[in-house]
Amino acid sequence: MSAHATKDSQNISLTRQVVNYYKTHPTAVTATQWFCLISYLVIVLAGFTENMGTSANVGWVLAFGTPALLIGWSLYCRKRDAAAMARWQTGEDARQEMLGLLGEDDQLVASGLVKADKPAKRNRHWILAGVPAAAVIVIGASMLPQDTPTTAAPTSITPPSTSQVAPKSLFDTKHLTPATKTKTTTAIQTVTQTVETPTPEPAPIEQAPAAGAATEQANDNSGSGSGTVVTPGSFCPTAGSVAVTSKGKPVTCRTASDGRLRWKTT
Repeated sequence: MSAHATKDSQNISLTRQVVNYYKTHPTAVTATQWFCLISYLVIVLAGFTENMGTSANVGWVLAFGTPALLIGWSLYCRKRDAAAMARWQTGEDARQEMLGLLGEDDQLVASGLVKADKPAKRNRHWILAGVPAAAVIVIGASMLPQDTPTTAAPTSITPPSTSQVAPKSLFDTKHLTPATKTKTTTAIQTVTQTVETPTPEPAPIEQAPAAGAATEQANDNSGSGSGTVVTPGSFCPTAGSVAVTSKGKPVTCRTASDGRLRWKTT
């Protein structure tokens, strides 16, 4: 076997060893990163099953599933870049091995082993991917159920005060003495009530009629005979006197509830 054939077989063996080495070693995307991504997806699915409403499910997936897609896209791009770099490194190592095996008489072959350019990183297009993703996240968050706090009706607080308005009474307030004020003061957040207890007086004494009216009434009602026409309820001179009304009903002079003598129907 010639020397060139021996060198070629050695080069092929070295190239296979390099290729097998990169096949058996992981790329730049480590297993920990993939584990984190899978764990995040599991959390998203758990939240999906936790929410019973259809709208809440869709909102949960959109709000929390979209970041997982962005993370997956980033890991995918890194894996592609690492794979491309591994292929380039494999070729470069093989080229260096070939250059080391070639002798001085193989310079023509060595000049043909040109070093390849390093592969460029894959463009992530973060602007094109980020803007729609942000919009989807906002839409998903708006579909999630909102917790509305229950607000009770505000409680009106009345400060302690003394009311000057007297309560309604069945008595004639024109003839009552000033009411006795009773002030009840309690702590804040309670209602303060002022109760005024009126002091009733004896029944008011009706004022005597004017001089003209008394004269006319005396002229009309002073009669004590049965033929005298009087008005029921008017004053009469003597108890036991008998008279008649304009309708012919008999009336008798008796003491009324106010202590005065008045004509009363029999």
